[in-house]
Amino acid sequence: GSLTTALANATNFTGHNSTTYKASGCSFYCVAVNTWTGATDTDWNTVGNWDGGVPTSSSTVMIPNVANKPIISTITAALANNITVSDILSIQAGGNLTVSSNLTNNGTFSINSDATSSGSLIVTGTSTGNITYNRYLTGVTKWHLFSAPVGNQDINSFVTTAGNIATSGVNYSLAPYDNTLIVGSTTWKKWTTDGTNPLSSAGSFTSGKGYEILTTSDGTVPFTGTVPVAQVTIAVTGTSNRWNLVGNPYPASIPANSNADANNNFLTVNSAALDPSFVAVYLWNPDTSSYDLINQASAATYIAPGQGFFIKAVTGEAGIVNFTTAMRTNQAAVAFQKTATPNIPSI
Repeated sequence: GSLTTALANATNFTGHNSTTYKASGCSFYCVAVNTWTGATDTDWNTVGNWDGGVPTSSSTVMIPNVANKPIISTITAALANNITVSDILSIQAGGNLTVSSNLTNNGTFSINSDATSSGSLIVTGTSTGNITYNRYLTGVTKWHLFSAPVGNQDINSFVTTAGNIATSGVNYSLAPYDNTLIVGSTTWKKWTTDGTNPLSSAGSFTSGKGYEILTTSDGTVPFTGTVPVAQVTIAVTGTSNRWNLVGNPYPASIPANSNADANNNFLTVNSAALDPSFVAVYLWNPDTSSYDLINQASAATYIAPGQGFFIKAVTGEAGIVNFTTAMRTNQAAVAFQKTATPNIPSI
């Protein structure tokens, strides 16, 4: 413990550069490490829980197996340069973690959300291992539009693990939107229990693609997969039905319009792919039973982790929508909108 504390103190070294330090008179470099001890409680922001102090954006962070597991609370904006999780780490709804370099998860790493806020994670470098994003949904009669906030989530495993995906006859209340089909209920290609469109052959959710879902109760559904650390690109079509269902693929919010971020917002980045008369995102508002049209004249709007939404593509055979890493931002109090009707928005 005392050695770790000494190594974490930059004043004990010369020739330091960010997180690496060279001891005076020595030929080797070492890295300042902030190690979780949980000596006081489970709060990430408590100094007494760390050997080396509460991490900063230049810290190399280690989460070993100790009795008190670290929790990034609703009021915490946690930072790390590199972080290795060897046991359990969780982010509460409203909390966030920004990793300036790399994340290595050899343990259990979960991010949570509730009815009013979302946990958030941004990894700038690489990410190794899976995380679980627990996305809160209201259920029973309220449909949601979503996009998986992690990569490589198997759809069959998702339904099995969630355990509360509704069914109607042989149809699961889970489906992608297919705008090549007749507008109406047939545009939702539901997976079935009778083998006609089985979950066993569904594969994984496509990053950036939107889906509909209905659960049998209020609560969270777990998405388990990799952390998206690169730009996500999704093809959109602009033929007879030019409405496309896409969604935020990151475990962090993204700005919808220029009032939220002047440059790195969804509408500015993707303006060339959108119908010039429909440069907007369409989010269902259950309070008004209509779609909220969010455009560049709207107040600052952020799209929650995993939120799905409709766009109208420019006329043409195919286009591209980009979700860039520069869009990612930690915004806790972002509502996760939902849909109560399978109909597409119309003006």
